[in-house]
Amino acid sequence: MLDHIAIFSAYYPPHLGGVEQFTHNLATELTTQNIKVTVVTSSTEGLFRISDGEVTVIGIPSKSIMGDRFPLMIPSKATFKQIKELTEAPFDGIVINTRYYPICLLGCRIASAHNLRPVLIDHSSGPISNEKSPLGLAMRTYEAINNRLIRSKRPIGCSVSERGLSWLKSIGFDAQAVIPNSIDCAEYRSTAKPDSYRELLSLTDNEFLVTYAGRLIPEKGLPKLLGAVSSLNAAGACVHLAVAGSGPLEDRLFENHKTWLHYMGRLSKQELSGLLRDSDCFCLPTEYPEGLPTVLLEAAAQHCAIVVSDCAGAREVVPSKEYGTVLSVVSEDEIAKAILAYCNDCGATTTCGDNAALHIEHCFSWVATAKKLIKILDAS
Repeated sequence: MLDHIAIFSAYYPPHLGGVEQFTHNLATELTTQNIKVTVVTSSTEGLFRISDGEVTVIGIPSKSIMGDRFPLMIPSKATFKQIKELTEAPFDGIVINTRYYPICLLGCRIASAHNLRPVLIDHSSGPISNEKSPLGLAMRTYEAINNRLIRSKRPIGCSVSERGLSWLKSIGFDAQAVIPNSIDCAEYRSTAKPDSYRELLSLTDNEFLVTYAGRLIPEKGLPKLLGAVSSLNAAGACVHLAVAGSGPLEDRLFENHKTWLHYMGRLSKQELSGLLRDSDCFCLPTEYPEGLPTVLLEAAAQHCAIVVSDCAGAREVVPSKEYGTVLSVVSEDEIAKAILAYCNDCGATTTCGDNAALHIEHCFSWVATAKKLIKILDAS
């Protein structure tokens, strides 16, 4: 019987991101099963320890680099003291989120100290970078070394999607199960800001609103989406695009003064829920090695018609054309065709949005996800 689980995660709310939300929601659900949870994460503001009910969050002093995407632990007396305390803590289960970060290796070290086999939950479906550049080569080399170090600790490999699980197997991990990303649909809808985003953007009922949310990087497909919406409007369609997030492409959005483009910046959970509620369509033409994007679940929860690339997790959220559109080819033309099909057929937009919402309510619950993890930890 599990009593106390430690979850190692590079970032944790209020830091924004899908893995952060996954960790928070999973930890919260585990406590309802009478399990104490300690989350070990990075902190750019020095060592901290806070407790919220049964969840304790420990922040390890770190410096975040690469645009706040990669935390490096800072060696210090306080850091080593905290690691010693973790080594002596009464954990009977260790969970590691992702493979990339030094804190993942710390999780492996703590698992070894407790004579436990860690459970690795991966959130990707491909190499960290496919760039044909010295930086891309350096990133892949780092990933290969890190994989070798983590594999040496014999973790039980899990992923948030089927394709992610296949990827883990292909790189030598003992991949055993899917621990799916999930969502509490009712809770997510209830958090939405009451303000009308259509009114905020001065949109009429006849104007079609597409939303993109995520990191503003080329790999997520935003440049192609911008091109697709531009071509639709040039051809006479009335399509608006709301972009939420932050990243290197911000300057391009600020410089683009098209009347159909609305850059929203980085939104809170409540703000994004409200924007998705008021959107007709959500589009994520990502070519990044996703796990199962949280924002896909959020868009489905708010009854958006979905247009998404064939990324990991896409066909689990959108199992057929009655639930949304999975692009076989990610190009401006194909994105434009998919959006236009919904723009021209309000009935299909509504039906796909409603079907997707009902599907994830039945298949992606935190209760089921937590039970799957507990079963794996009990057997490890």
